[in-house]
Amino acid sequence: MTTPVTCVKCKEWLAEPDRDLCYVCTPRTTLPPTDIKGGELSGIELQVTKDIAMRQQWGLAKYKTTVADNPLSRKQWLQHAYEEALDLAVYLKKVITDETNAVPRD
Repeated sequence: MTTPVTCVKCKEWLAEPDRDLCYVCTPRTTLPPTDIKGGELSGIELQVTKDIAMRQQWGLAKYKTTVADNPLSRKQWLQHAYEEALDLAVYLKKVITDETNAVPRD
């Protein structure tokens, strides 16, 4: 079997190249449960997955294209990622500064 690099359904990059479908396109019943509570998947990973799905919907509404179909060059993608990393550094420094300057609680 030839190992696909992208999901055969949505064409997104595969985190595990030995799979044919990404986890979003894989039917839920075939996914390995990582954390079961009350019959539902849970945990931080599930929260992140839901956040990614919501960001995708927001991005589609705003930019009218998927990341996979966006024609930006590699350099443009790197520039976007760099700017996002700068924003993250600012957010982290703000919280660190707030924590450092916080009045100790008894």
